[in-house]
Amino acid sequence: MTSTLTNEQWLTDWHEWHANREQAIVAPHGVAASTGTTWLSGDPQIIAGLPGEWVVRDGNAVDARHNLALAPGEEHHSGDKLIKVIAPRPGTIAIRVFDPAAPARAGTAGIEAFAPNPAWVLPGRFEPAGSGSTIAIKHFDGVTTDDRLAGSVHVEIAGQQLRLAAWPSAEAGILELTFTDATNGVSTKQFRFLKFAAADSAGLVELDFNRAFLPPCAFGAGYLCPIPPAQNRLPFAVEAGERFPRRHDQPW
Repeated sequence: MTSTLTNEQWLTDWHEWHANREQAIVAPHGVAASTGTTWLSGDPQIIAGLPGEWVVRDGNAVDARHNLALAPGEEHHSGDKLIKVIAPRPGTIAIRVFDPAAPARAGTAGIEAFAPNPAWVLPGRFEPAGSGSTIAIKHFDGVTTDDRLAGSVHVEIAGQQLRLAAWPSAEAGILELTFTDATNGVSTKQFRFLKFAAADSAGLVELDFNRAFLPPCAFGAGYLCPIPPAQNRLPFAVEAGERFPRRHDQPW
């Protein structure tokens, strides 16, 4: 745990983080509201639940019937639904639809998590990768891409010296990684993400596994989550962070 924080403040911050995560998942157009990702081409196609016929034209997603053009990163409301245009890979355009009535959202009440434990806040040393370095990452849809590699985190966990691959986050000054561990399929649903602040001037980082979080594909349809590379597959249990989506029909 960061030395400048009291245990009480650290717990308060964790509970706030957890509440924000749950809200991001179950919001009307949150993570669990995704009904799928549709890849567009030059051939018009109908997307279930949306009006019009959608094509790629001049780098935009275009509803050819209604003369609506959306650039990657733009959003558009269609009734209760939210349309997001994404370009997750070079030369591709896709539409992701978020529907408040999506079955996954309707069934999700929140997120089960391990009780926060300061013992899972670990110091590490960051080793930056060379300029232009990449890492081959397989994604949830089976496609492998060469993604940007920020560097490696040297950290000791459960008595083992590890070298974990990390890459830039969409958030400035933040790095992230994905990892598997021995809890997956037992006391956690699947692999998880972890974000952490970039290294300080001495090259040091802090990994707070209490904030390990489930990937979007644990909650909704059509996500392209990166599967952890070999060096991030841990042979021991990380009993910290998020565990499972909590459903409304669970008795607790």
